[in-house]
Amino acid sequence: MGFFNVSRWFTASALESRLPSLKFQDPEQEQAFLREYRSDACVFLKWLSLVALFLLLAFIWDDQNHEGYGDLASGIRIVLGIPVCLGGWYLARRANAQDHINSVAAVFILLFSAVTAAIAVAFEPGPLGITGGLGAANFLLIIVAVCTLTCLPLTNALLVASGVIAIHSLAAALWGSGEFFEFLFGYFSNDLYALVLGATACYQTERTRRGQFMAKRKLAEQNLRYQELLYTMVPEHIARRIAKNQFPIADYHGEVSVLFSDLVGFTAITASLPPRGLVTVLNDLFSAFDVAAKELNVDRIKTIGDGYMAASVSGNEVGGPLSVVLLAIRMVELTREIGEKHHLPLSIRIGVHSGDLISGVIGTSRYAYDLWGTTVNLASRLESSGVPGKIQLSEQTYNKVRGTVKAVERGHIDVKGFGSLRTYII
Repeated sequence: MGFFNVSRWFTASALESRLPSLKFQDPEQEQAFLREYRSDACVFLKWLSLVALFLLLAFIWDDQNHEGYGDLASGIRIVLGIPVCLGGWYLARRANAQDHINSVAAVFILLFSAVTAAIAVAFEPGPLGITGGLGAANFLLIIVAVCTLTCLPLTNALLVASGVIAIHSLAAALWGSGEFFEFLFGYFSNDLYALVLGATACYQTERTRRGQFMAKRKLAEQNLRYQELLYTMVPEHIARRIAKNQFPIADYHGEVSVLFSDLVGFTAITASLPPRGLVTVLNDLFSAFDVAAKELNVDRIKTIGDGYMAASVSGNEVGGPLSVVLLAIRMVELTREIGEKHHLPLSIRIGVHSGDLISGVIGTSRYAYDLWGTTVNLASRLESSGVPGKIQLSEQTYNKVRGTVKAVERGHIDVKGFGSLRTYII
C-alpha cells in the first residue's frame, strides 16, 4: 500500500493538484489555448529533433578523434540516436500530431536521454563518461531543453525532466567508475538545480503565453466588434475596403437603382408618443427593412429621421432594379404590419429611380457612406411627390422591371428641378 501511495505523487494529475494552477476557468478558453500550445509544440519538436540529429552527426565526426571508444560511440549514435531523432521529426509532422504531442515529446526526450547515457558509458571513465563533467553537461542541456524548448506543460516537463535525471543516475550507479556518493553530491545536485531553474522558466513561459493568448483573444473580439459596428454604418463591401485602408473610396456606377422612403404624417404621430415609444417604433421598422434589404442583396445607405434610403450598389445590373423594387413592395407590407403591432396608422411613401451616380466614403474618424448625383436627387423627388401607401417608379426603372412587376401608369407629373416626367405607381 505504501508503494502505491507514493506512486500517486508521480503522475501528471497529482502534480497538477499540488502546483500553482495556470488553467483558465472557462473550459472552452482552456481548450483553445491548449490547441494553440500543442500546435507550437509540434513545431518546436520538429526543430528540436533536427538540432539533435545535427549534433549527433557532428559528434560522429568528432568520435574519430577518440581511439578505442570512438567507434563504439559512433555505432550507438547511428544505430540508436539517428532513428530516435528521425522518429521524433516524423511523428511531429503527422496530421494528428497535436493530439499526442505531449506523449511523443516525452518519449523522444527519454529515449534520447537513454542514447546519451549509453554514449557516455562508452567513454567511461573520463570527462566524456557518465560521471565526467562533459558527459554530465549533456544531461543538464537536456533538462533545460525539456523545460523550455519542448513547450511541455509544467507538470509534464517536471515528470520528463525527473525521468532524465533518473536515467543519468541509474547509468552512473550501474556503470560509473567513480564513487556514487560523489556523483550524488556533485552532478546529481546540478541536475536538481537545472530542474528547479527549468521548472521556474517553464512556469513563467506558460504564464506569459497564457497572457499573450488572452491579449490576442481580446484583440480579436475588439476587431470583431469593430467590424460589426462598421457593417452597421456602411455596406459590407465598403466595410471590407475600409478595413484594408483603401482610401479614398470613390466609385462611379453606371447603373444603380435608388430608393427613398418617408413615413406619411409621422411628425403628427410622434406628438402622441413618448421618446422611448418613438425610438421603439422606428427601431422595429428600420430593423425589419434592414433584414429585407439583406435578403434581396440591397444596401441600406442611411436613415434620416423617419426616412430610409437604399440602393443596389453591390448588386448586378440585371438583378439590381428588380431587387430594389421588390424591397419597396416589402417595405409597404412591413410598414402596415409594424403599424398594426404598435396600434399606429403608419403609412409609407416610396420613390425609386435608376441611373448613374457616384458613391464614396467621407470622414476619417466617423465614416459616412453616401451617394451623389442626379439619380439620387430624382429618386428623392419621386418619393416626395408620390402617393401615400404607394411606390412611385421613374420610367427608367419601370422599363427594367416591366413584365415582372405590375405597375400602373400615373401619367406625367411635375417634378421639382426635373420638369414633367412620366411615372408609374405600384
